[in-house]
Amino acid sequence: MQFINEYTILIFDVELSGPNLYKNALVQIGAVLWNIEHNKLENEFLIDINLEEDKQWDVQTVKDFWLSNDELKKNYEKIKNNKGTNIKESIDQFVNFLNYCNTRCNGRMKMGTNRLDIDASWLNMYLCKYNYPPLHLIFGKIDTLVDTNSFHQACALYTHLDVENFNKERKGNYNPNECVLKYYKIHKRPNTIYDHNPLHDATYIAEIHSTILNTISNIKQTNILSPFSITPYPKLMSHPPLLKQYKKNK
Repeated sequence: MQFINEYTILIFDVELSGPNLYKNALVQIGAVLWNIEHNKLENEFLIDINLEEDKQWDVQTVKDFWLSNDELKKNYEKIKNNKGTNIKESIDQFVNFLNYCNTRCNGRMKMGTNRLDIDASWLNMYLCKYNYPPLHLIFGKIDTLVDTNSFHQACALYTHLDVENFNKERKGNYNPNECVLKYYKIHKRPNTIYDHNPLHDATYIAEIHSTILNTISNIKQTNILSPFSITPYPKLMSHPPLLKQYKKNK
């Protein structure tokens, strides 16, 4: 039986020149290999990618995102002036990093990100372009990718209605990472700031993910495939369908 905190996870994060898969491009990749059980960094990866000749910067994205602070502006200027790495070499380096980390973990590594639908889609597009398998097949077998946003929301037993109510109360500032920390009464916050540097963001996500899983594991040694074996908290009692399922699986 594999318990919930007995594995190592690779968290990745990407930044883009804009939202359009056809017109815009992948311009940064960051990733960290994080030991969940010991809550520590094992390895890290960061690369700035020169914009491809047939791609462009989205004007609104540049204005709203890349020029929003000095650090992002510096990265934008570096990439804009072609002082990064070309896209093929960047993807090759990223795949080499994935393979190295997976070998180091004896094939027991999981992968995940905060925006799985976006980040994995962009990476898969470029992996396929340069004749690599998509992320869930990158090691020659089917692997499940972890959507940490959804996972943390589920750990806090937040339903879609809860999220909607939270957004009304907080004016749309719902953050599943912060909500799950609050739910389990965890006062310690990540040492890394979530500032849209993909390496910093990946580290931030990994720290929270590790803290949450170790907290749950300390409550009860929980099989990762059985979320309802977690000791019930008050919110569980407010959702009869969840409570019924919990009692059934207890």
